[in-house]
Amino acid sequence: MIDSIWIDQSNPDILLVGTGLMGIFRSADGGLNFTQSSSEINMANNWEWDAVQGLAMWSVKFDPQDPAIVTLGTGGGIFLSYNYGNTWISIKNNAIPNLYTDLAWSENYLYTSSYGEGILRLTVNIP
Repeated sequence: MIDSIWIDQSNPDILLVGTGLMGIFRSADGGLNFTQSSSEINMANNWEWDAVQGLAMWSVKFDPQDPAIVTLGTGGGIFLSYNYGNTWISIKNNAIPNLYTDLAWSENYLYTSSYGEGILRLTVNIP
């Protein structure tokens, strides 16, 4: 099941597709071919992971200042990629919320909404 599709506005050949059971898939050729792009996302610690729901990929946003930088809000944390979604790292740190429903960039701040836990502002240090 496909949850969401995201397109890099500066390069429409780059697409990220979030699926409920298989994770994130990435295309660099406008959707002709896809490769899995979520092996670093730990699905075992995702409170929403099960055989029916899968791993909810609620929101992904390309950084407007550098579209190679992508953030992903899931049912188990917030993840960051510096290379168009090829690899991911967790940036949840010690945040309490688990279900991150949306993301927004403002300069070097990342804002994320969470289900029932409010809004979180993170400083993202971009190399």
